Amino acid sequence: MKSTNLSTPQSPYPRKRIVKSNAFVNAQYQLTPTQMKIIYLMALQIKPDDKDFQPYRLSVNEFRKELGQDNNQALYTRLVEIVGDMMKKVIMVQNEEGEIEQFPLITFSKHKLDGQIEIRFVPELRSSLLNIKERFTILDYNAIFSLKHTATMRFYEFLAEYRKLKTRTMEVAEIKKKLDIGSKYKSYNMFKKRIIESALTELKENDRAEFYFDYREIKKGRKVNAIRFNIIEKKKEKNSISVSNKGTSTRTVNEKEYNEEEIYLLLEKVGLTDHQIPSLLSDYKHDLSNIPLLIEGAIKRDKEGKVNNLTAYIHRVIASNSLPPKQSSYAVEKSEKQLVDKQKAEDIRNKNAVIASLLTNYDESRKEIIEGKVKEFSEDRYEELVEYLKKMPAFYHEGMIMNGKIYPNHSKFNHFVSLFCNTELPEYKEGFIDHIKHIKGWEIKEDENISNRFVYVSNLTSVDKEIA
Repeated sequence: MKSTNLSTPQSPYPRKRIVKSNAFVNAQYQLTPTQMKIIYLMALQIKPDDKDFQPYRLSVNEFRKELGQDNNQALYTRLVEIVGDMMKKVIMVQNEEGEIEQFPLITFSKHKLDGQIEIRFVPELRSSLLNIKERFTILDYNAIFSLKHTATMRFYEFLAEYRKLKTRTMEVAEIKKKLDIGSKYKSYNMFKKRIIESALTELKENDRAEFYFDYREIKKGRKVNAIRFNIIEKKKEKNSISVSNKGTSTRTVNEKEYNEEEIYLLLEKVGLTDHQIPSLLSDYKHDLSNIPLLIEGAIKRDKEGKVNNLTAYIHRVIASNSLPPKQSSYAVEKSEKQLVDKQKAEDIRNKNAVIASLLTNYDESRKEIIEGKVKEFSEDRYEELVEYLKKMPAFYHEGMIMNGKIYPNHSKFNHFVSLFCNTELPEYKEGFIDHIKHIKGWEIKEDENISNRFVYVSNLTSVDKEIA
């Protein structure tokens, strides 16, 4: 029997998934659709064990086929200009310490006479594309490369990061900043039509995109301040399992810790497809670290001649939620505990997303209450306002108090009344914490690292709820 080759398939772009750090996903930059796809094709050539960037090659002929164009020479000439323009553009990334880093995406290109273009990423992108272990987003190459507009590609990335949470809220100003479009769309309605609605339509109608979105506008006063995107999964199509005989393998899986990306590649190497793997991983009920052991066991049975089709057998074993053979009861308990811990972590992430959403609603409600109080503010309360203002530095409210009385025609009159009315409401942070106790029965606390962000702590007991 022929041996199964577990090495990376020899093709210009062997991997079908792109892994980017969340910082890169949310970076500020502006590229054309063709330039975006050049970055995707370069990232596609990165291997999980790469320690540094290599000179990545782009075949003009392969790229032409991917783009669906006819003329190689015309594209070659255009790519000289397109890549040259990319080298002038700057990306702005916020690192884990909150510092802003700015640099170009690529530093070098060589346009060879054989139709190959050699391109190098800037070294500062290492942490965003190489050997990423946490805080990353996995993008489906077939889906994202089939998109036609830069904004749709970026929205695909924004929402892929929050795909498990099913929702993401972004301020309008934040979206414009990430897309680096400045004041191009001064009218919100034009921005909505050209960016939001356009991306929604393309994702919804694109057969390769696994999800699309709907959205709800969040207003501050009359102005749309933010948008809550609800991520909608498309129905999965049933894919038949390949019946080609892969034969016997000459290699086994090393005993090591595998991350999800490496497990994905292992499954690719034994013949499973990009359509089969995501659902296998998401539906597997035990810890994913069992999967390499299941593959090793399948390869061993295949070498013993007990398996007719290795790929189909591995698919069946994983799909049936099997555990590796001869696992001790301790190993089973550990696996089950890891699954419970994983589910708890997912539950906390979902609750934190709900808390963030409720905080936005809380802000809106609080603002509406204050605006109502300002409208109802009458002269018989002017003396209270005077006493409130006297507690402030005089320069801060200069002109508001004349001869010991309020001057209601002052340009900032409503502003100071608003500040005064705010003091009559419960303190902001404690008020929100109590609000969550009453409506959700959760204990929350303010995030120690991020101001005005709250995180889930625990569910309140019945006694706690009665006290609250």
